[in-house]
Amino acid sequence: MPEFGPGSKSQRDTLHPLLQKVVDEAIKAYDFKILQGTREKDEQERLYRERKTMVRWPNGKHNTVPSLAVDVAPYPIDWDSKHATKKFAYLAGLLAGIAHMQGTQLRWGGDWSGDGRMSDQQFHDLPHLELLNAPDEE
Repeated sequence: MPEFGPGSKSQRDTLHPLLQKVVDEAIKAYDFKILQGTREKDEQERLYRERKTMVRWPNGKHNTVPSLAVDVAPYPIDWDSKHATKKFAYLAGLLAGIAHMQGTQLRWGGDWSGDGRMSDQQFHDLPHLELLNAPDEE
C-alpha cells in the first residue's frame, strides 16, 4: 500500500482537516505526492508572475491557514509524457469521488467549471484541488 513520504506529510499537515481526510483515504488506493498546501506570500506572488496561478496573495485558497487547497501529483511524477494529463485527471477524479463520499466538494484546476470537459478551460492547473464547502470552523 502506498504511503506519504516526509515531504508529503509535511505539506499534509498544512491542509484543512477535510482535505486531510480526503488525501488520507486516497493514498490507500493510489500513489501520489502532496506538492503544496499552505502557500506563503512570496511563493504565491512568484507563481503569479510565472503565470502558474491566476490569483495574487492573499486571495488564493492556498493562502489560508489551514490551506483550503492542495496541489498533488501522481507518483512517480511525470510532467511531460503523453499520459501525464490522464494521470492527473484520474487522480483528481479519485480525490473528488472520495471527497463526495465524505460529504465534501472539491473543484479541480483541470476543470474549473466542473462540467466534465477540460477543453473549455482558459487556464489549466492540473495539480490543484480546492474545497468548495469548507465550514468556517472545523
